[in-house]
Formats: sequence, structure tokens, C-alpha cells
Amino acid sequence: MKDQGGWFMLLGWNAELGNGYAIYNCTTRKSGAPWFICELRGHAAVRDTNQELRQYEWKNIQDAKVSVRDGQVTVQLGRAKVLDGELLPNYQPGAVVFGVYDTRYGPRPIRIESLRIRGLN
Repeated sequence: MKDQGGWFMLLGWNAELGNGYAIYNCTTRKSGAPWFICELRGHAAVRDTNQELRQYEWKNIQDAKVSVRDGQVTVQLGRAKVLDGELLPNYQPGAVVFGVYDTRYGPRPIRIESLRIRGLN
């Protein structure tokens, strides 16, 4: 991660129904780096589920660990827990999607050096 801009991750994504959860972050020069989460249904955000969780700027190369267990998501970047057991009340297993989105600073440049995904027993 470097520079400013926006990126997102969809968890439990069902492309046919447009259901899942979005975790997204936008790094700006003035507002810092707020992290958000919202539920998606029918390819749109569910009213009143969008919430700002905390400020944390993801800089440089860091290990990232994302886990969903018992309907709760934890995101750890390096040693910092950005999300810790955030409840996903309607979570269903599905795809994991990473992407960027345009902001006034443009999309955030990201580079994934390696990726490992495994199911939890």
C-alpha cells in the first residue's frame, strides 16, 4: 500500500445475489485513513449498516490476516488489529474480492506479493 486513494474487500460475496459484506478504506491527506464496514444485499448497501470503525493507515509492505469465524471478522495488519471480532450478522460463505475504487485522490495503488487462503476447521 502506498499513496492516497480507496480500496475495498468483499467477504462472503455472492455475485448472483449481490450479497456479502464490504470492508473499505480511503487514505486522504486531510481526513486520515478511516475504515468502514457495511452489508450488501441486492448489489446495494443495506441502509443503516455502514459504519466507521477506526482510523488506521496501512503503509508499505505488511502481513495482512483476515479471518471470519462464527460470523465475526478480524483484520490484522502487521501487529495492529484494525477490526477485532466485528459482527457480520447475515454472513454466508462466499467469494473474497479485493479491489480499488476512485476517490478525489484516485484509486489506491496496491500490490499483493503472495496470497494464501484456507478454510477454517
